[in-house]
Amino acid sequence: MTFCGLNKQLSADLYPPPDTTLCRQSCIRQTHSTCTAAFRMESKLLLLAAVLVAVAHYTLPADAAFTCPKTAYPVPNQNTPACPAASKLTADITTQKTAADKLKTDLGKQKSQAQADQRSLQSALNLEKGKRQAAGTKVTGLMTKAAAVQTAAAAGVTAATGTQAAITNLKRKMQLLKQKVNALEAKALKKKPSPSTGTPSGGTPSGGTPSGGTPSGGTPSGGTPSGGTPSGGTPSGGTPSGGTPSGSATKPSHPQDCGYIHKQDPRKPSGLYSTKIPGETNFVITYCDMDIDGGGWTVIQRRKAPTPSFDRPWNDYKNGFGQPMDSFWWGLEKVYKVTKGQNFKLRIEMEDTQGLKKNAIYDNFRIDSELNKYKLTVGKYTGNAGNALMTHNGVKFSTNDQDNDDYPADSCAKAYKGGWWYNDHCFDANLNGYYSDKQPTGASGFWLPFNGYKGLKSSTMMIRHMNYNPPAAVAPIG
Repeated sequence: MTFCGLNKQLSADLYPPPDTTLCRQSCIRQTHSTCTAAFRMESKLLLLAAVLVAVAHYTLPADAAFTCPKTAYPVPNQNTPACPAASKLTADITTQKTAADKLKTDLGKQKSQAQADQRSLQSALNLEKGKRQAAGTKVTGLMTKAAAVQTAAAAGVTAATGTQAAITNLKRKMQLLKQKVNALEAKALKKKPSPSTGTPSGGTPSGGTPSGGTPSGGTPSGGTPSGGTPSGGTPSGGTPSGGTPSGSATKPSHPQDCGYIHKQDPRKPSGLYSTKIPGETNFVITYCDMDIDGGGWTVIQRRKAPTPSFDRPWNDYKNGFGQPMDSFWWGLEKVYKVTKGQNFKLRIEMEDTQGLKKNAIYDNFRIDSELNKYKLTVGKYTGNAGNALMTHNGVKFSTNDQDNDDYPADSCAKAYKGGWWYNDHCFDANLNGYYSDKQPTGASGFWLPFNGYKGLKSSTMMIRHMNYNPPAAVAPIG
């Protein structure tokens, strides 16, 4: 094929058909001319393009996979498909990073807490170790002291054995001496000269008819009582001046209680006397009321002043406190020993803040031993103050340091500031309650049937044997 023919064929495929007649004529007229050179160059280019197209067609796969670039773009171009928007990918990455940061923070906190717990546990272990070491040291010291105390106690027991024997021997000697003194006193009384009137010795009873034969109670002015003692002196038998004035005490030969003293001489006035508690060797100073209901009463309580305080512990109420001539408590142990196995009468005298006086009297009064917390027993009631003490019958005694009451909610002794036989609602009668001088509270305790919670100005508790019948009233001594 000639160049013109090839040119013609390619031109027919790639370009619109050229004017073949013109080409032919041109080729004919111009051999190896410029036209020929141009056609050659054009043909080479076209051939090269065709080869490239064929190579691309046969070498590239038809459906090659496409991967989005790391830096995504939102809009596709002519060469790549659309890729995810950068904003969504960034949000996902941010979410995952936030979760990772939170997890890291939580792990840090847990680690810190674990470290703090470990330090705290170690500190507690160290403290406990120190305490155990200190306790071991203390126990060792206590064991050493206990051994020393035990040694001293053994020595004390040995010494006490000898001391007790000496005390027993001394008591025996004192008893013998006392018997001799009593015998000498009795002998002296028998040999005592009669008064100036010539009355024989022993003709006038002890503390009896005054000098000059004047009947009992009729001592003339300036007269001398039996025994030659000047008027106002001490009569035979040991009665102090005036028959037991305030602040002094007698000491009869064998006193048992105020009833016994009163029976020996009904003319003795109220005051202090020495009495003998059953089972005791020592005398006890006691206030005896010789006036009320025939006399012979042993006073075991009196309250008429703010002092002494009745808000006291158990041992004070057991042994007694105060001044017998003023406000005082005789002592539970004394009352127990006097009333043990006996039938006594309890008399209570009360006065309110308006001056009104009333009383309450109970038969078969007694109290139990300390082992039974001095439990109260009272029998039949008479009087005009009201039977307030009956609800306390069979109740134990309580103080601010021993709560033996039947009231479960509180300590009545602490609440009302005084020892007493408190029942299941504290009290209907309480003569040892707190003292107040404010009106209308009253002063020293309560007797609810008398005047409720207004309080009392004063109170006195006294006992006397139920079998004691006071003798007929006689004129007092002096």
